[in-house]
Amino acid sequence: MPPPYPNWIPGITPHTNCHATARNWRAVHNTTAIQVIGSTYRNSLPINDTFELVDPNQMPWLYLGALRIEVLCSWFGVKPPTTHPNITLVPGQFQILQGYTGNVVDELRA
Repeated sequence: MPPPYPNWIPGITPHTNCHATARNWRAVHNTTAIQVIGSTYRNSLPINDTFELVDPNQMPWLYLGALRIEVLCSWFGVKPPTTHPNITLVPGQFQILQGYTGNVVDELRA
């Protein structure tokens, strides 16, 4: 289980950042994760890494023409205002991993 992330701070937490990428990781054991290539969040740099899924039963969904999935991760050290980050996936460039043990991205920032 990830640490409880602080809440979004309006006017301080950047809404988007074209230099953001994975910066911190945490160890997980026997969880459902997603390995991605070229994924982005809030105009970030493309990310090639592994994230823990918020819901182990979720599948990617289409939102405004983009394929997305919700992951347990912070944005500049805080939880986004509504849900955890919904990263944008590149079709065919991700794999759901059941029973994953290893490191997952814990923070996206510049």
